[in-house]
Order: sequence, then structure tokens, then C-alpha cells
Amino acid sequence: MSVFLYCFREREKLLDVNDLVAGSRLTPSYSAWAASVQDVPDTFVPHVRKFLEEFPTALREYQIS
Repeated sequence: MSVFLYCFREREKLLDVNDLVAGSRLTPSYSAWAASVQDVPDTFVPHVRKFLEEFPTALREYQIS
């Protein structure tokens, strides 16, 4: 059960990225029929890179737990 709860930390980070793109965390309104409503903000790429740098460490924590 504890590993499941630890995963919420990374889930929150991904929801923050979704919030940057879609304007909300749980009810995104980013995509439209065959297009996107807006461009991603300038802060999108740094947020994703930071997540990708931190995720392998978190994944190792889950495997040890």
C-alpha cells in the first residue's frame, strides 16, 4: 500500500504539467477536433525535463520498497 501512496507524488507532478498545458489538472480542455486549442507555454519543456530527471530516482525508490 505504501508504494501506491508514494506514486501520488509523481502523479501530482504530472498533473501540474497537465495544468500548464490544459489549464486545469483533472478536467483538461486542451485538445479540440483534429487540433489543439493553444500552444504549450514556455515553462512546459523545463517542467517535463525536470520530471524526467527526477523520475528514475523515484522509480528506484518504488522498486526498493
